[in-house]
Amino acid sequence: MEADWSVLDDADTVAAVESAAAIVAAKYRDRAVNMLAEYDDLRQEGFILAATKERLQGLDPSLLTFRLVQELNGLVKYGAPKASATVYLSTLEDA
Repeated sequence: MEADWSVLDDADTVAAVESAAAIVAAKYRDRAVNMLAEYDDLRQEGFILAATKERLQGLDPSLLTFRLVQELNGLVKYGAPKASATVYLSTLEDA
């Protein structure tokens, strides 16, 4: 499927993406993966997901928010070990 960027013209979709990004960013605010869970990055990922995942399009705003929270949590959770290892290795090289 090709991206449908017109979904970003819908105020409910934008609000759902922003809400999901805020929820996930708040969840990871005080954790070691904070660098992977910045609101702006999560918001951007949420817009990409909303435009590229057909199964997310046309959902009720509350359901869209719920599904985006799941998707974004997965990005942070499964992206964290690799990024953390990279940061750790780079600190060893700098020492």
